[in-house]
Amino acid sequence: MVDSHHILSINYPDVEMLGLRLQRVVLHFFTFQCWIFKPEGRIVDISIRSGEAVDSISFNYTDKEGLEDDSEIYGGDGGLLHAFALSEGENIIGISETIGKVSNNTVITSLSFKTDIESYGPFGMEEGTTFSVPVIKGRIVGFHGKHGALLDSIGVILSPAE
Repeated sequence: MVDSHHILSINYPDVEMLGLRLQRVVLHFFTFQCWIFKPEGRIVDISIRSGEAVDSISFNYTDKEGLEDDSEIYGGDGGLLHAFALSEGENIIGISETIGKVSNNTVITSLSFKTDIESYGPFGMEEGTTFSVPVIKGRIVGFHGKHGALLDSIGVILSPAE
């Protein structure tokens, strides 16, 4: 976890109870975490949970010694699980995403990946504003973003062309 923020909303409606005047406090707690994923090796596969939005993303990767490991899960555990594997030498060269509102929060509603071999997705629902990050020279070697119960944002970490 890189950073954690808490936004607190308090509502104080007056409540009459047994002739006493009480105040009821309602707390709405919204928490998100910033994350960065950049393996020392290569990304082997990507797992995405999605429904009406992208709930989470996680990665399986090999380190420099060739041992496989899993990243943290960035986001919640809702939605259906989708996964795709990258073949040896396949490089991620673009992502497309749709940003929209879910429960009055702006989140990633769909996510797609483009490699130098194939396209994967969209995962989630393409409702909202769509944009893409194509890579002309180089490749995507990692990701960063923000999540709570859903994936709020995602960005890329680039490596120059070899």
